[in-house]
Amino acid sequence: MYCTPDIVSFGIMDTAKVKDLVNGNTALAWKRLSEKFAGLNNAEKVKLIKQLNESRMKKNEDPDVWIMNLKHSRQRIAECGKTIDDNKLIMHILYHLPTEYDNINDQ
Repeated sequence: MYCTPDIVSFGIMDTAKVKDLVNGNTALAWKRLSEKFAGLNNAEKVKLIKQLNESRMKKNEDPDVWIMNLKHSRQRIAECGKTIDDNKLIMHILYHLPTEYDNINDQ
């Protein structure tokens, strides 16, 4: 907790205490940090959807990292109230692979 670089995050974590947990409540700290920094509004949702839709795997990019980032974006979008199902995500992945993966789409 004390390694956080900014005063706002430190303050949120430092005050996340309840009567039974005087040394700190991690669930409460996480909830407050999420409320402060998650940006769960329509503007954030539109921005995240745009980022996901425009995401294409680059030629030398690690596919696992790219897919993990897509899943993270999908989770953040879900937190904003819009669901992207597995089939849509899979189709996005298949359609946005570099050309060296073209033979995968033909099978």
